[in-house]
Amino acid sequence: MDADTPAAARAPKHSALALARNATVTYQQRVLSAIIAGCVAGTLGLQSWRGFVLYVVWMLCVHSPVVLAHCGFSAERFFTTGLRGVLVDNILSGALTFVLIWSLVYNIVYVY
Repeated sequence: MDADTPAAARAPKHSALALARNATVTYQQRVLSAIIAGCVAGTLGLQSWRGFVLYVVWMLCVHSPVVLAHCGFSAERFFTTGLRGVLVDNILSGALTFVLIWSLVYNIVYVY
């Protein structure tokens, strides 16, 4: 960029603090959604791959639309990665939480 470029053109598109806050809120929502999905899978007594299918369907059909609705269906304004930031980021941490809660609730309901 040279000295002729206006300051608005050189300014970053996203605020670092806002991006960090958006990532934190999305992570918290993903963990909460994984906890709810784990409770549903454990209560229904799902075993093996059926539980993981429930997790994927839950995240795609319940969690992602909720986050997108909070963004006003414009993820590019709130995440540098756009829609991928809503659908894919932190999915492993959500999956680990899901498995923990799923096995806990399943054992409480069906084993004990």
